[in-house]
Amino acid sequence: SEMSLTSNYSLIHPFSLSCSHCFCTSCWLSHILESIYNRKLPASCLDPDCPCTLSVSAAAALLDSPSLDIYEKELIDVLTKEGKLLTCPLCSKMHFNSGSRTLTCSCGLEMCTHCSQEHHFPVGCDAFRQYITYIRKLGFSNSYSSHHIVYSISNCVRCPACKSIFQLGRSSTICNFMHCRCGVLFCYHCNQRYTEAHRHCKGGPNLKIDLTDVIEQKSCSLLAPSLLAFAVQTRMSFLERRKELRKRIAGLPTLRRIQGDRSIAKLFFVLELCYLNSRRCSTSKFLASKLRFSLETFFNRVHCDINTRILELEQLHESIDSWSK
Repeated sequence: SEMSLTSNYSLIHPFSLSCSHCFCTSCWLSHILESIYNRKLPASCLDPDCPCTLSVSAAAALLDSPSLDIYEKELIDVLTKEGKLLTCPLCSKMHFNSGSRTLTCSCGLEMCTHCSQEHHFPVGCDAFRQYITYIRKLGFSNSYSSHHIVYSISNCVRCPACKSIFQLGRSSTICNFMHCRCGVLFCYHCNQRYTEAHRHCKGGPNLKIDLTDVIEQKSCSLLAPSLLAFAVQTRMSFLERRKELRKRIAGLPTLRRIQGDRSIAKLFFVLELCYLNSRRCSTSKFLASKLRFSLETFFNRVHCDINTRILELEQLHESIDSWSK
């Protein structure tokens, strides 16, 4: 259906922007519609020599509520596609792109202005997008501040030939004779090819398989599988040690405790990204070694002053951060 806009004023009522170039409401409505159809938003002043444009707040004085919603939606769509408007992936707040490489949202997240994702130096935007998609499939969120679930499958076996995964039900009457789709016959208990001697096999413990072993890495064409594994292991390592970290910083003031937790989380995140890029760049490989050593030292020195150690890590992060910009 054809789009139409309406105003709170009569069609002959004059309206102007801050430039004071007055034109009738009817002309303004036609001009705004034309700007929407031509995807030239925000709509400019009707005076061809005037640099002023129609912001959403200015449009609110001219358009009625339904028309204002249309204008705002179209304006956001155009600016987002042109890369002039960025949406924070954590809190969804919108920001104008100032042209710098990074932008910090009021929620504290540092964003890449090229792809609107979390700042991901030294990894490129496309590679980082593939990585985020991959870790979401594993049950992680793309933010350390969110809850994480690493899904596991218990009581599993792999086919000794093609490595396909099998899991039996809990009933004790189920046969242990497994017939894989690749044609191999094997025993569920001991994971060996099936023979008559396996009729009374007691076997050993079954495998517990994390989802990281199951999700395919084919979608990450820009990332080496070995480096992808290092990055995921780094994230899992931090999540396992976070309880230990929070116990150690429990005696700090509340604000300092939150800052310390975030600072160390950011360093682990940078370590992930350095691993991902270490094959492409020797600097990333060097940074990964330095970060890993610093973090391991922090966790191993239990009796040192915790606030001093956190300050040292924060200074390290600031030096890396300033270098990346």
